Amino acid sequence: MTTCNENLSINVNEQADVQYPRICVIMPRFYPLYSGHSIQMMKFLPRLIQMGLEPFVITGMIEGDPKTNSVRDLLRGWRGERQNVRWLPNLIRVVQSFIRSIHLTITYIRLHPQCFRQPSVTVDGVDIYRLPTWGPIHTIRKRFFSLSAAYYLIANRDQYDIIHLVGTGWHISVSILLSKVLKKKVVVEMVLLGADDPETIARKRFGKLNLIIWKQADYIASLSTALTESCLRMEMDSRKIIRIPVGVDIQIFCPIPDQESKMILRDKWKLPLEGGIVIFVGGIKKRKGIDLLIEAWSLIIKEKPNAYLVCVGPIGYTASARDFFEEQKQKIEMLNLQSKIIFTGRIDSVHEYLQAGDIFVLPSINEGLPNSVLEAMACGLPPVTSNIPGISQDIIRSAEEGMIVLDRTPEAFAVAILNLLESGTKRKAIGIAARGRIINCFSLTSRAQQYRDLYYSLLISQ
Repeated sequence: MTTCNENLSINVNEQADVQYPRICVIMPRFYPLYSGHSIQMMKFLPRLIQMGLEPFVITGMIEGDPKTNSVRDLLRGWRGERQNVRWLPNLIRVVQSFIRSIHLTITYIRLHPQCFRQPSVTVDGVDIYRLPTWGPIHTIRKRFFSLSAAYYLIANRDQYDIIHLVGTGWHISVSILLSKVLKKKVVVEMVLLGADDPETIARKRFGKLNLIIWKQADYIASLSTALTESCLRMEMDSRKIIRIPVGVDIQIFCPIPDQESKMILRDKWKLPLEGGIVIFVGGIKKRKGIDLLIEAWSLIIKEKPNAYLVCVGPIGYTASARDFFEEQKQKIEMLNLQSKIIFTGRIDSVHEYLQAGDIFVLPSINEGLPNSVLEAMACGLPPVTSNIPGISQDIIRSAEEGMIVLDRTPEAFAVAILNLLESGTKRKAIGIAARGRIINCFSLTSRAQQYRDLYYSLLISQ
């Protein structure tokens, strides 16, 4: 296995001997659609441009982006009501969603006939090509996107040198197979344990076939120890595995100078001026552990009545997330926590909310390498996270840098958060160490340099 600092250093003379790498990044969903890694890539790719590389993004059209993940989710609304008169109208709506998706795709192609040749938009210097796709659910839509991506790769084979594939889906296998025909180098980046790690892929339909294809990639980029170990357990070539974590812009995500500045930010975002504020950042969905956090808060306010939980992130952007959020709203009302838990929805100024807070918490079930924890630590907040083996310990090495809650229960999280709320001195000491950890190992510049070296090494080896 290659680590982020090993074997890929390319000297200036070697770089001068090759052209600037042109990187085709392929992601089924991208800006402005929400995901933690798409936000990371929107910060990362401009850094590559500053270093002289030429990255651009291939993604799906945003029109008609589905709110459901599978056929089962789509049919859930009418299958449970087949015994009453409402099932037929619901079934009709399901059929209409398929027809509407076809119409949106045809309309998109008609309005954007040059979408395979010209970027749909350029953001911070990064060209984004939004290709036509179809499907009222994510699983179908990803498969049709793989066909559009394949056509793009063939039609524009002279416009890129390296293919950088992100996430999971048919676009990975299709693009790897095409790369062999087109004689292009391929990097596959895994971003979420339990979704695109090799062991999870192997359990899916056609999983073993997909893994055989994955093994043909030139490099597999892993965000964390857990993802790397999953690759090794599935007998992937260790020489092809490289660990490059996500990165943080430490100039934007930084501590504020004093308490007065913090109060100004709290006033700006209409946050409580008195009391402790604990910040959560992420999509409001079950995987992120919001349900556990609400239960923990019912215990925390018994000891700290002036403590507030601020949840920063999009609400209900899929059908399952909407249902989950409604359930949590009812739980909040039942526990009488309406004045103690604040949901902001999706915002752009995440760093200002972090700077206005006192503690950061993330009780996730699984992650790849959570950007939110790194950003909070860069802002000098002491983090409290769940124990995800091979991930949490990659970030927080000891109690001096944060708290990893080994027992993922409301009671355990309440104890950890109360411990920090009761000691400003401890919060400050951990926050200083946490920021130092990010500066040394997780800066956005470091990530960009590691990928730059990786791309050049691929060109030099041709």
